[in-house]
Amino acid sequence: MDISHIPRSFWHALSFCMVVATIGLLIIAYKSSSVSIEIANTKIELSSVITKTKEIRNELQIEDERLKQANKELQEKLKAPKLNEATSKIMLEELKKSGQRIEMSKERFKDLDAKIQSAEKAIKKY
Repeated sequence: MDISHIPRSFWHALSFCMVVATIGLLIIAYKSSSVSIEIANTKIELSSVITKTKEIRNELQIEDERLKQANKELQEKLKAPKLNEATSKIMLEELKKSGQRIEMSKERFKDLDAKIQSAEKAIKKY
């Protein structure tokens, strides 16, 4: 087959189509790689939130056990015939300390809640 009889306009059109197809494929590849990166970031965020949630759950279990023990001790002290002033001051101090620990836990819960919400927003995007 002799290609010398094919007009130049065909070769120009063919070259133009190949350039357009290449640019289209490059755009598709770029978009798909950015989606993959965003999905990977979301997975990393979720795994860190899950890890922190497990840590907080373990801390809460430890705190729950401590509070149960403190409650038993307070119940035993209340059953005692007389509470002297020193014992009542100790009990008040213990209650204040547990209140401060609860306040610190509230801050951690707020931080965790913010991270969970940002992860949910990232998931809802896709």
